[in-house]
Amino acid sequence: METKIATNIETDTFYSIISLLKTDHWHMDIEYDHRLIDKGIDFDFYQFSKDEEHLLLAWNNWTEGEIKGTEKTISEIARQLNFICYFGEPEYLHRQDFVEEIKNTLTFIK
Repeated sequence: METKIATNIETDTFYSIISLLKTDHWHMDIEYDHRLIDKGIDFDFYQFSKDEEHLLLAWNNWTEGEIKGTEKTISEIARQLNFICYFGEPEYLHRQDFVEEIKNTLTFIK
């Protein structure tokens, strides 16, 4: 599956996406550790999965949110939450080894 990265997602919309995924039966696989003092203040990260698809979501307080997934899924989320997707230059999710780079700050959920 080809993936795309939507960027510049406003903070409120970013956290609405997290809520939507949880209620839409996506499984949260990875979360930026809630014990870290900067969670949700300077940085945040999630990985969700459903069936064979994975979504990565990253946020910081400067460039706000980005989501990586199939264009179809990202567009459906945007439709449900009534926001416009921009596929600009991502801060994090274009890096192939990003999860590996930050693994010591993550909680892996079974």
